[in-house]
Amino acid sequence: MQSMKNTYLVIGAVIIVILGIVGYTNKHQIKLLLMGQPSPTPEAITGTSPANPNGSTITGDVVTTQTSSVKGPYVADSKGRTLYIYDKDQPNVSNCSGACASIWPPYTTPSAPATLPAHVTTFTRTDGTIQFAYNSQPLYYYNLDKKIGDVNGDGVGKVWHLVKP
Repeated sequence: MQSMKNTYLVIGAVIIVILGIVGYTNKHQIKLLLMGQPSPTPEAITGTSPANPNGSTITGDVVTTQTSSVKGPYVADSKGRTLYIYDKDQPNVSNCSGACASIWPPYTTPSAPATLPAHVTTFTRTDGTIQFAYNSQPLYYYNLDKKIGDVNGDGVGKVWHLVKP
């Protein structure tokens, strides 16, 4: 009986250690492990944000530079929402669609603007939408960034990164 109790204690300890390691290496992995992939929020899909609840339209600057006290300067959209790049993309080719795009919504526009800032371009995704790119790298939002200034997606899976100006 004591042997069974010890076995359960060892198994419990191993599970706690594994969850601790996963949490240490990437705090979002525990949430994904326990809760599964999050459903996209309306703001992540439409590009709306707490600062602009009526939807996303491209006016003024397409990208801005923001600064995090921890991460330093990074690129955001015109409303201040953090933008990310994906290591598995190719120049002007997105390799994030389906479930990936529900967590990492692409930064898109209804039509390519006539003029764009330096380093910013657009390209057509395989689904026909027009996505912005920075230095030819497709740009994305992160579904778990809930407010302006959140940088929760930096380093997720060691393949998602803040866009550095």
